[in-house]
Amino acid sequence: MSASTVTDLISGLSDGSVELVDLTQPLSESTPVLILPEPFANTPHLSRRQLSRYDEDGPAWAWDVLELGEHTGTHFDAPRHWITARDGEDVASVPPKRLVGPAVVIDKTAEVEADNGYLLTVADLEAYEAEHGALAPGSWVLLRSGWGSRAQDEAAFLNVGPEGPVTPGPDVAAARWLAEHPNVVGFGT
Repeated sequence: MSASTVTDLISGLSDGSVELVDLTQPLSESTPVLILPEPFANTPHLSRRQLSRYDEDGPAWAWDVLELGEHTGTHFDAPRHWITARDGEDVASVPPKRLVGPAVVIDKTAEVEADNGYLLTVADLEAYEAEHGALAPGSWVLLRSGWGSRAQDEAAFLNVGPEGPVTPGPDVAAARWLAEHPNVVGFGT
């Protein structure tokens, strides 16, 4: 990235011509956590233990100890999160330049409202490209599902029914399409 590109980005952020969108959810003790069946280990919910509050334990500062699993709340799964890439990159090894790129937002909020188990398809992805053009190199494909509205309600977020949890995401063919597309570096939902 050239100095002029950085300067243009800073200028664009300052004058509002470049929009920065925060896609995270606030973390709290009520943040939903995926629950795996026995015998698998589960991640803990976020917990907080106070160390000091401007008192004898720390007269000029307030701080806490936080415990949470690495897959709590808004997070990034590195390739080695899954066994298919167990020898691949962990979070600290992924080059930062792969984490920033053009964002392609496919909005399926209405479809998810009608069907909590809505699955993004290859047809959806190809329709996006037909309407907006080919995905740019280094693109992140983001599925907007509206599921974030459930972020403070674990039962609604996990949406566990008789067959287990039901949540939106890509179907198998769409996941393969995303993984094999030469211009896609990541997928988010």
